[in-house]
Amino acid sequence: MDATPSSLTGSATPPQRTRKILAIILAGLAVAASMAWTPALLSISDALRPLDGFDVYRWCFSDAQQAQLHALTAQAQQEFSVIALIGLVMLVALVALSIVAGRRALRETASSATLARMGKWSLAFLVGELALAVYLIGNATGGRFFLDIEDSITGFSPLLGTVVTFLAAGIIPASLVVSMILGGIALLRPTIAPASGETPPKRIWRILTRIGLVMASLSALALFALIYLGGCF
Repeated sequence: MDATPSSLTGSATPPQRTRKILAIILAGLAVAASMAWTPALLSISDALRPLDGFDVYRWCFSDAQQAQLHALTAQAQQEFSVIALIGLVMLVALVALSIVAGRRALRETASSATLARMGKWSLAFLVGELALAVYLIGNATGGRFFLDIEDSITGFSPLLGTVVTFLAAGIIPASLVVSMILGGIALLRPTIAPASGETPPKRIWRILTRIGLVMASLSALALFALIYLGGCF
């Protein structure tokens, strides 16, 4: 009897392997884009600060010069808004394509056990991301400790400090993206019956996965709004 593929990494026919490779590539691009998205927006917002520095000497400018400065600042903020929106749309498109590709890769070989494991992993990434976010932003927790470590690394090696800063700024959105991709794929209906003697997983995991997918999506939107507002102001 021919072996039947039962997971994303199991044996598969050439078309199925192609779909799996495509799903993995799209998911990797989505994660990489989510990690680069936050530092990129922060860098763009930093580029707007020289214009804001002229506000200190605004009293030295004539009305025409102040109007010109205001127009330049407004134009820079509009450009930042357009770039941020384009980045968000591209990231959402990559996440959606990753979910669609993953579902197509598992459409003929999805077992309830495999999908349940993916759902649990999606919840694990979500819980880990939320715990890390609370840790980093908490005033009475170890957030200051993390910043001290980052400053020490930067003093030792600026390049290594840049890498650490990049990873720290991108790990939270990357975790959200992984959680959304796994959760979206896990909600696919199983197409393979449980093996003989195998106990099917309880259906509660599907409810928890749906809740986790909604929470991950809302958290990602909240993070986008926070970074966008921080860049604008």
